Amino acid sequence: MVGRATGLRIEMNLARQARDYAKDHRVVLPQWGAEVLAVGSGHAVWGSQRGAPNVSRVFALGLEGPANPDDLTRAEELYAAHGDRTRVATSPWTHPSLFALLAQRGYRVIGHDNVLTRVLAAAAVALAGPAPTAAGVTVARVAQEQGAVSAWGRIVRLGFGMDLEDERFASADRVFEVSTTGTLHLASVDGEPAGGSALELRDGMATLFATSTVPALRRRGVHGALIAARLAHARAHGADLAVVITDPGSDSQRNLEAHHGFRVAYTTALFESPAGA
Repeated sequence: MVGRATGLRIEMNLARQARDYAKDHRVVLPQWGAEVLAVGSGHAVWGSQRGAPNVSRVFALGLEGPANPDDLTRAEELYAAHGDRTRVATSPWTHPSLFALLAQRGYRVIGHDNVLTRVLAAAAVALAGPAPTAAGVTVARVAQEQGAVSAWGRIVRLGFGMDLEDERFASADRVFEVSTTGTLHLASVDGEPAGGSALELRDGMATLFATSTVPALRRRGVHGALIAARLAHARAHGADLAVVITDPGSDSQRNLEAHHGFRVAYTTALFESPAGA
């Protein structure tokens, strides 16, 4: 498990990522009403009905001291205005007062995530060794243009088995057209689009996410090539820490630990308000 300083760094960074996602979403698609509300040390983020659901929650509340009940109330009012329940992300460094407050208001745990990290200092990278690229696999940056971002999104959704025609997913991708911290990567096998992934880079921390491979081209080294390309990009831009969020005990977690030098840093819990709260 990482120490408190690193844990707080990661949690605050993730909170800012979610905040900026909503802000970028509002720039590209203002009619869909993404919102951000500062609450205590963190942010209550509404990614819009068409935004990524893992963004619409309260981040980093109670990280810098006791949680103020009024901050939670204001967050609840934000989500209630959109007809949604309030979801609050917590970590091992969340102040105990927030857990007490959530219990008083009838919140329940609805999920956990594992946060995996890998140090990107030169010595650690040398120790892990360079990741080989499989034959025929290439990875390229995606231009921040609507057509290129849309094509990338379809490949990623195909890999995840999602509905390619669902406009909600396509709209969520459009934030990358204006993001100043996010980059997209597209992998090909012998010139055929095979998979995609995203990277968020800020304050020396690289967050890897949205990685998938199309079914027909799996087991060709695409996933590993996408990880290697993003880590190389992160190192080249001064990052010293890489972060990935996975389901506990998932195949993704095991792959990252076994082949890419990541280790579980800590586990988070997501709380949800009762109906009507």
